Amino acid sequence: MIKNDIPIFSIPMRYGKLDTENLNKRLIEDIFVEYDKNDQEQRSGVNVYQTRTGLEQKYDSFNLLSQKIEEFVHDFLKHSGVEDDFSVKDLWANINSDSCAFHMPHSHGVRDSIMTGVYFPTSGFFGNDYSNEINKSDVPIVSSRTQPNPGDLVLLDPIENIKTAIATSKTKKYPFFGNPICITPIAGSIVVFPSYLSHMVSPTRKSNFTRISIAYNVCIQ
Repeated sequence: MIKNDIPIFSIPMRYGKLDTENLNKRLIEDIFVEYDKNDQEQRSGVNVYQTRTGLEQKYDSFNLLSQKIEEFVHDFLKHSGVEDDFSVKDLWANINSDSCAFHMPHSHGVRDSIMTGVYFPTSGFFGNDYSNEINKSDVPIVSSRTQPNPGDLVLLDPIENIKTAIATSKTKKYPFFGNPICITPIAGSIVVFPSYLSHMVSPTRKSNFTRISIAYNVCIQ
């Protein structure tokens, strides 16, 4: 008898934490400079301030972050079958200070973008004190849950409706039966995934609270 079990039609994803503790403060300060100086750009965020893209061309802090992201994704791309040269660009920031704000399900599959991702310079903070993190975990928090935590980044299975239709109470829904993957913001945590993958952000449900994230695209040159 011969038996071989393998996952098929896999979706690659990498998550981790960058050594950017000293950089995060500069990123947040520059985000609020951008907030004060420029209009927002309408995207998937509902009651979310979203900057224009290309912050890596305007701020040294974002340029340095893009370099660190390139190091983070380099071997991940090769593992995922991408052999072409690439660049990390189109960085923009999202500021969510409304407890009911959220991001609609969307994807970043535009132009030459093959991967996309999110970096968190902070886990979020109350009032104006962004030095006081609400979550000081040393490791990223990534889990499979039917219900995301407030403020989570949620990655959606492309055929979730089909999979969950056949799942039962006796079925472990991850990784084969449609559960979303939820990423809880932690300062320094990062995730990258294919640009075709739909994702969303749940409301924070916190008053006087600010959630900040930085989105980016990995583009084939």
